[in-house]
Amino acid sequence: MTTLILNLGEQLSTPNQGPTAHRYVRFALAALVIGAVFFGFTRHSLAAGWIAGGSVALATAIGALPVAFARRMPENLASGLMMVGGGIMATVTLGSVLPEAHEGLTRSMTSAVALSSLAVIVGLGAWGFASWQASAHKLAAKSGAEAERFGLLLFALAMTLQNLPEGIAAGVSMAGSAHGSALTFGISLQDIPEGFAVATALLRAGASPAKAALGGMASGLVELVGALIGAAALGISATLLPVLLALAAGAMLWVIGREMGPRLLGKPGVLQACFATGLMIAVGFNFLPG
Repeated sequence: MTTLILNLGEQLSTPNQGPTAHRYVRFALAALVIGAVFFGFTRHSLAAGWIAGGSVALATAIGALPVAFARRMPENLASGLMMVGGGIMATVTLGSVLPEAHEGLTRSMTSAVALSSLAVIVGLGAWGFASWQASAHKLAAKSGAEAERFGLLLFALAMTLQNLPEGIAAGVSMAGSAHGSALTFGISLQDIPEGFAVATALLRAGASPAKAALGGMASGLVELVGALIGAAALGISATLLPVLLALAAGAMLWVIGREMGPRLLGKPGVLQACFATGLMIAVGFNFLPG
């Protein structure tokens, strides 16, 4: 045994002069340099990305956890959480994110051109999110009635893919907006019923309650990745801030209009009160220090 160990140590200590080894060393050194430069440019914004992404991922996990013990979430509770989150998102997007994006654009162009550019960028953000959402939902619609299990799995995948742009919006707003915490909180409230929906679909597809809950929790990790992507892009170039904020605002306005609009136009009741509660919570965030 001693001889074997000594021989192994001698082999490891003998330098490999082959071209392949030198190539791997160069690649490793280049990767270290690129990683160090990237970290240097993005370390501050990435911290905000971790906070935003961790928050929305945690909310998704909270929504998925009950599936391990109970198989239903009261519909009124799910709708109420979504409406409160929508009220927060609407207030922060219209009252904070869009004005900050416009102010950033006016530093490099006239106010009129900045306003026109803002409208175009917001429209692109809404269109991009709508296209992404439609593509994700098409996955769930392609399964036939005889393939219900496959359709449920595709539904869970579609909901997971939809989390990516939401995570990007949370990361950008947290890293670059003074009221990013409020917008992240609003997104988090909406993610609670979404996490439950993913876990429920996995449960109906045949997964055990524990595995279904874990799958729902894992779907929130996509938002964490999205938040880090958005925050890193902002850290690489601060000049992207108004553009990224406007894109995030467009995506959030699309979500509000599509998901909350039909409910708000219905008969006045609890849902409208929940939306108003979200508005008041968002206004309250403006009076918090920092």
